Amino acid sequence: MGLFSGKFGLRRCRADRTLFEAPLDAIQEPVQAELEEVRELTAAKSGAIQSRFACCSELPRALLGRRVARSPRSRPRTASPCSRCRSLAHLCREDHSAGTFRQAPNCCRSTLVPLGTDFAFVGALLVSRARSSMLDALLAGYPVSAGELARSAGVAASTGSGHLAVLEKAGLVHSVLKGRHRYYSIAGTEVATALESLSRICPPTPVRSLRQSLAAQELRFARTCYDHLAGTLGVAALDAWLSLRWLRVSGLTYNLTPAGQRQLGDLGVDIERARNTRRAFARPCLDWTERRYHLAGALGAEITRAMLSRRWFRRARVGRGLLLTSAGRDGLSSLGIQQA
Repeated sequence: MGLFSGKFGLRRCRADRTLFEAPLDAIQEPVQAELEEVRELTAAKSGAIQSRFACCSELPRALLGRRVARSPRSRPRTASPCSRCRSLAHLCREDHSAGTFRQAPNCCRSTLVPLGTDFAFVGALLVSRARSSMLDALLAGYPVSAGELARSAGVAASTGSGHLAVLEKAGLVHSVLKGRHRYYSIAGTEVATALESLSRICPPTPVRSLRQSLAAQELRFARTCYDHLAGTLGVAALDAWLSLRWLRVSGLTYNLTPAGQRQLGDLGVDIERARNTRRAFARPCLDWTERRYHLAGALGAEITRAMLSRRWFRRARVGRGLLLTSAGRDGLSSLGIQQA
């Protein structure tokens, strides 16, 4: 810090507390030379700086990543960027070695934002483990109350209600009020298909208890993939019906043969309703545990509904696992399905 007065200035040194006199011209000359150097560089790079700092009101100040004194009596000042650039940690600084300026922050570029799919929106919804657990429980294909979803996610009821409100606002789930309870379900087959496809690239949930280990085994053996049979039994069913020629591969879909229509009709499958829906009639769906295909589409949903109505399976208390009954063992054997 210095004290200046008159033509000659008196500066007090903190090191030895001595006073000495210095000419004012000797102090101003280096400062004026430095300012002149900044002006020359500003004129040379004005085009690039103006395009990068179009939102800054004073272009020369955008250069000052370094400290420059405005007058001998004032304190040195640093660059003051605009409000859009202030949040960034790095400003455009002078590169003394190359004699050039670094590029300005990207926020100051006047470019068009490319249009496309906003994956970050859905990713922000699934970043919470509680929401992911709730969506996984809803993939069972039947409505679940808010309290049950909160317990399955391991959160309080109030916290679970907040997560479900976010998911409903985003359009992933919808709710129905019945009496004092609100029941939630997946918003549609498109959402269920997208979540099931996403599960193929997601790692499995870590198993930390015996209960979780038993639940994982149930899911691997038999479960609902939203509304159709999946797991080991789902893959075995598709292999059996293809070998019996009840189904015939046609491109990326399956066609039902007369023999298959007769056998599934005896089971109680409403084939005409499956044909009249807007979704695909019969298509393959990659199983995320077996890494093989099981039967999906409207036909797969009708077959699973008929099996549940005949009590071949019993739903697990929590989640989308299916428990095979004694009647189900006999019924699956009559359909040619080999059980593990």
